[in-house]
Amino acid sequence: MFQQRMRYAFLLFAALLLALPVSFGATASNLKPTTATVRVLAPASVGGKPLNPGTYQVIADSSTVTFKQHGKAVAAAPVEWKDESRKAESTSLVADNNAITEIHFEGKTRYAVVKE
Repeated sequence: MFQQRMRYAFLLFAALLLALPVSFGATASNLKPTTATVRVLAPASVGGKPLNPGTYQVIADSSTVTFKQHGKAVAAAPVEWKDESRKAESTSLVADNNAITEIHFEGKTRYAVVKE
C-alpha cells in the first residue's frame, strides 16, 4: 500500500515537472518585446522627452516603450496594451499636441497606449 502511494506521488511529481517548462515557455514568449523602426517627421515627445525628426527603433515590452536612435535610448514611457479588432496595416504613431499617445505595430492586433 505504501509503495503504491509512493509510486503515485512520484508520477504526479514527474508530471508536474514536465508541465512546468511548457507553461514557463508560454509565459516567456508573451514577454518578447515588440520592435519596429519608425520615422518621426516633426518634433514630438514621448513620456515628456522630446523627439527630434529622424528614424527611431521602437521597443515595447509588457509595460514600457523605449525609443532608440543610433543605439542609444533617447526616450521611454510606461504603456498599457489595448486590443484592436483587426491587424494594423503598418506601424504608426498617434499624437495629440505633438505628444505620442499610441503606437500601432504592423501585423499586430494589439497596440500600446502611452501613459504619461
